[in-house]
Formats: sequence, structure tokens, C-alpha cells
Amino acid sequence: MLTGHRSGASAGKPTEEFCSSPTNGLLVCFFRELGETPPLVEVSTLREVDGTIEVRVRHFSPLLERWEGNAPLVFRLQSLTNNESVVASVNPNAVAKRVVPSRQGDEMTSRVEVVNDQGKAIFIEAKIAEASRKPNLGRGAVQFQHAFRARPLGAGTVIRR
Repeated sequence: MLTGHRSGASAGKPTEEFCSSPTNGLLVCFFRELGETPPLVEVSTLREVDGTIEVRVRHFSPLLERWEGNAPLVFRLQSLTNNESVVASVNPNAVAKRVVPSRQGDEMTSRVEVVNDQGKAIFIEAKIAEASRKPNLGRGAVQFQHAFRARPLGAGTVIRR
């Protein structure tokens, strides 16, 4: 579901994402908005921690100035099916509450729930597809589980923090 090179759009801006193959229980992803002056660079890591998947995310300016301060955003896997996963923030005060990546064919959609300046929850959506159009993204939850040597989870399994 994650490994590979994809491109697409978020908020009408072209985007690009690269995710490594998992090695030694660690998968690394790089995401950026494209254009003359890209406003966002994102680096994330996924790894197994305490029997579940942990996602750590940092956002940077093109000059690699941090957006979040000294600590990354940290999410833990809540649920996983063949076509969708849900990760929720471990920090109840975080602006980003949860991320819901889903997959249909070659296309992956990530919906990020954030709290806006008015305190209202909104979703930011990014749609990306395999840049090469080769079938190298894996097969959803099965690859996700095996990549991190996690114990098998049935479709629709919910993991609570």
C-alpha cells in the first residue's frame, strides 16, 4: 500500500510521494508539494512499537525549517482493513487528530482530520496514484502487516490505544 513513487494533488496543488521498502522494521516516506515555491515538505516513519504501528511525521519548509517545534507528530494504528487504515494522534492537544489512508486500485487517498483556527474539525484530502503505473504498491493490509512483522490482523480489526 505504501511502498513506491506516487504523484497527485492536494488542495489543487500537484504533489509527489516516495516511500521506501521496509528494512529492519522501518519504512520511510517523503512527501512534497510541487511548484515554483513548494510550501510543504513532509517526512514520515512507520515502525512497529508495542505490538502496533506507530507513524511519526515532521513537516518542513523548503529551507528545512521545522513547523511542529521540537517534537514530531505521533500517531498509532487504530484500525486496518484491506483497503483502509486509521491512525490517531497520541497527543489529545494536537492539531492533526487522525489520518485515514485508503486505496482503490492504483489510487490512494489520504484524509487528514485537523482542527482549524475556529476549533472546528475539517478534513484535508490528498489523492495520489502510482507514478509508474506498475503494480508495485503491494496489496493493502497484507503487505502493511508483513512489512513490520506485526502479528496478523483480520479484516476490520480495531486496535485501541
